[in-house]
Amino acid sequence: MGYMKVIVSSCGAPLLSTMSELDGQRRTNDLQNIFLQSTRAFSLLSGFMGLFLILDGQEIIRVWVGQSVVVDYRLVLVLSLAYIVALSQHPSSLVPLAAGRHRLMGWWSVVEGVANLLLSIYWARQYGLLGVALGTAVPMVALRISIQPWYALRILQLSGRRYIVEGLGRPLIACVLFVLISRPILHLVPVTNGFQLMVTAIWQGLLFLFLSLTVGSCRSDRDYVIGRVSAMKSHIVRISGRVILFRAA
Repeated sequence: MGYMKVIVSSCGAPLLSTMSELDGQRRTNDLQNIFLQSTRAFSLLSGFMGLFLILDGQEIIRVWVGQSVVVDYRLVLVLSLAYIVALSQHPSSLVPLAAGRHRLMGWWSVVEGVANLLLSIYWARQYGLLGVALGTAVPMVALRISIQPWYALRILQLSGRRYIVEGLGRPLIACVLFVLISRPILHLVPVTNGFQLMVTAIWQGLLFLFLSLTVGSCRSDRDYVIGRVSAMKSHIVRISGRVILFRAA
């Protein structure tokens, strides 16, 4: 879960700067569009990482830590589902910061922390570590699907229907298709060692990339990705040319 959070947070840093600039220039339409686009991107990113842990979590634990710890897969399952929801909502947590209206965020963070502590203590007595995981997951998910997106939409003056349809709809379909395709293949070709896990990660990554570009994103997203890839290729070619000239000199 820590690796997932670090990846998403690092991707969100430049997004916050862009949102702040658009808000300062009062470019509401552009801010709405980049919010919807980033919601699709973060939903796909968190969806892939979380679903990879859900589908292959037992094999990852077995290869990485050992067979004796596979029983803790329940913790991975609960937390992965929770963090898929939480991290897909990362853009909605950046909107109040970009607009300078983040005081309410402080209050709901305190409420989430208190609820996390109390529920973890209460459920730990009944379910042990699983109870602690549930105590973390329940308030986090409850907040991310209620107050946080509502507050962001209010700041952006964006309708909930447009947010669900244009922001979350396509990534949700891509994630569902990914699970429906991956599960039968994993049953036919079970993972038993590190090499097979690596191969599984590769074909699942390629599958999810295909679904993301075809189903999980719109044309503007694909044009953006193509443009970024072309720019990266040009940059690599320029650097390679300079290296060749340097060596020749």
